[in-house]
Amino acid sequence: MRNLWLTFRWGLEAAAAALALGAAAAAVGAQGGRWNDKLDLLAHFALIWLAAGAVAFILSWASPSVLRGTLIRLAALVAVLAAGGLILPDFTRPRSPRAEASAPHQVKVVEFNAWNIHSDPDRVAAWIAAQNPDLVVVIEPHPALETRLRQATGLETYSADNIVVAARHPFIRTRVNWDVHDLPGQGFYLNWPVVYGFDGKPFAFVGAHQGWPIPSRRARSEALHLTLTLDTIDRPSAILAGDFNSTQWSFLRRQAEAGIGLERRDRALPSWPARLPMLNGRAFPIPFLPIDHVYAGGLWRTVKVERGPKLGSDHYPLIATLAWDGPVGGDPSRWPGR
Repeated sequence: MRNLWLTFRWGLEAAAAALALGAAAAAVGAQGGRWNDKLDLLAHFALIWLAAGAVAFILSWASPSVLRGTLIRLAALVAVLAAGGLILPDFTRPRSPRAEASAPHQVKVVEFNAWNIHSDPDRVAAWIAAQNPDLVVVIEPHPALETRLRQATGLETYSADNIVVAARHPFIRTRVNWDVHDLPGQGFYLNWPVVYGFDGKPFAFVGAHQGWPIPSRRARSEALHLTLTLDTIDRPSAILAGDFNSTQWSFLRRQAEAGIGLERRDRALPSWPARLPMLNGRAFPIPFLPIDHVYAGGLWRTVKVERGPKLGSDHYPLIATLAWDGPVGGDPSRWPGR
């Protein structure tokens, strides 16, 4: 029995060592993403390296050797500190003052990558309707979803560039930037209508779907193109939502956000995976990549941002409630929210 127990402890020690060394190497390597785009890929998985380091630290106490256990704990601490260094800036970055739940002139924004035919359009439309949203962005919609969404919510919809957007009132203008499809690699999608605002002036409500962070050359070109596109609109009043296939732990994402010039309102809110495309859509219990984001200009205050339930897609939806903090005017019957 003693030998069996010792063998079990050796097994835990080996698992702890593998987790600690692997997580430490990945988390430290991810810090090199400041200078190397290939290493920056590791930064997207910061939550994984943090969790692996924490688990390794706990398991290390089962080691039958004081020295080996100490070395494993040191490696685990390196993993936790290096991964934490990637995550911490998202909590310490400057943020605009939040709005109270009772703040006037609010809009509720729903963003969701529906993953095409993998999600039931009736179920998705019913859930969105239950949120009573004012603005909606659905990426990769089921072919029938636009009609179902309009019927279930009563919102005005516009479908283009594999994105459906919806609002309470008819759009003032609609636009699709087809030239982004000339970029190399996976497509980059933009659909941005113009909506009547609380100040009586139009504002841009942009739905976006950007490609993976690899190859990095294409990812950088997409970020630059989005920045140049936003240069043509009034940023302080704009809202941007979509699937960016990129986490805020990434140095490339941080550079892209600096160019976007809008404040990201979600924080450490993983939206992928709900299902794993690589395992025939098998359900996954815990999301670990925050790749769906909601941005807004300086005239909006954040009331709250939440993650929605599983709806059949590999993504979870995001629900962001924003309050207008600018001048008020115009026709109240055309205001975008409540």
